[in-house]
Amino acid sequence: MKLTAEPRYWFYPADDEALPKSARVAAEIIRPTASRRQELVEVVGEREFYRAEAGKEQETKKTVVKTSVNTGFILRECVGKIRNLSAEETKWDEETGAEKKTERKIESGEELAECRAYGIDELVARIVNEVRSDELTEAKKKSFE
Repeated sequence: MKLTAEPRYWFYPADDEALPKSARVAAEIIRPTASRRQELVEVVGEREFYRAEAGKEQETKKTVVKTSVNTGFILRECVGKIRNLSAEETKWDEETGAEKKTERKIESGEELAECRAYGIDELVARIVNEVRSDELTEAKKKSFE
């Protein structure tokens, strides 16, 4: 068996295909090792039982499986550099008594993890799904040929 590995590559998560690649939002994906993949998602199972009568077997009342994606870990450990992304932040300026807007570049997965900008959820979800994915897409296969 021969597997394909691509430890680092650029992923384009935003719907900005009309722009040239150099101007599009891009995230450097750092593929997790096999031993670290288990840290991407946590699955917890719980069962509740009916009280059993004497001499009878206990019956399951309800089984619940909860899955949570470790988004913070993924952004901090599996996303390197980020290109062409910034957030405009509004802060209260004590000296002038007015709101002050500043633009902050988001240049790493760590900075993206700490971002509070509106509309960031879809971008983060696409990046997280890319990191969690374990399938080699047709586009990726062609880039290896």
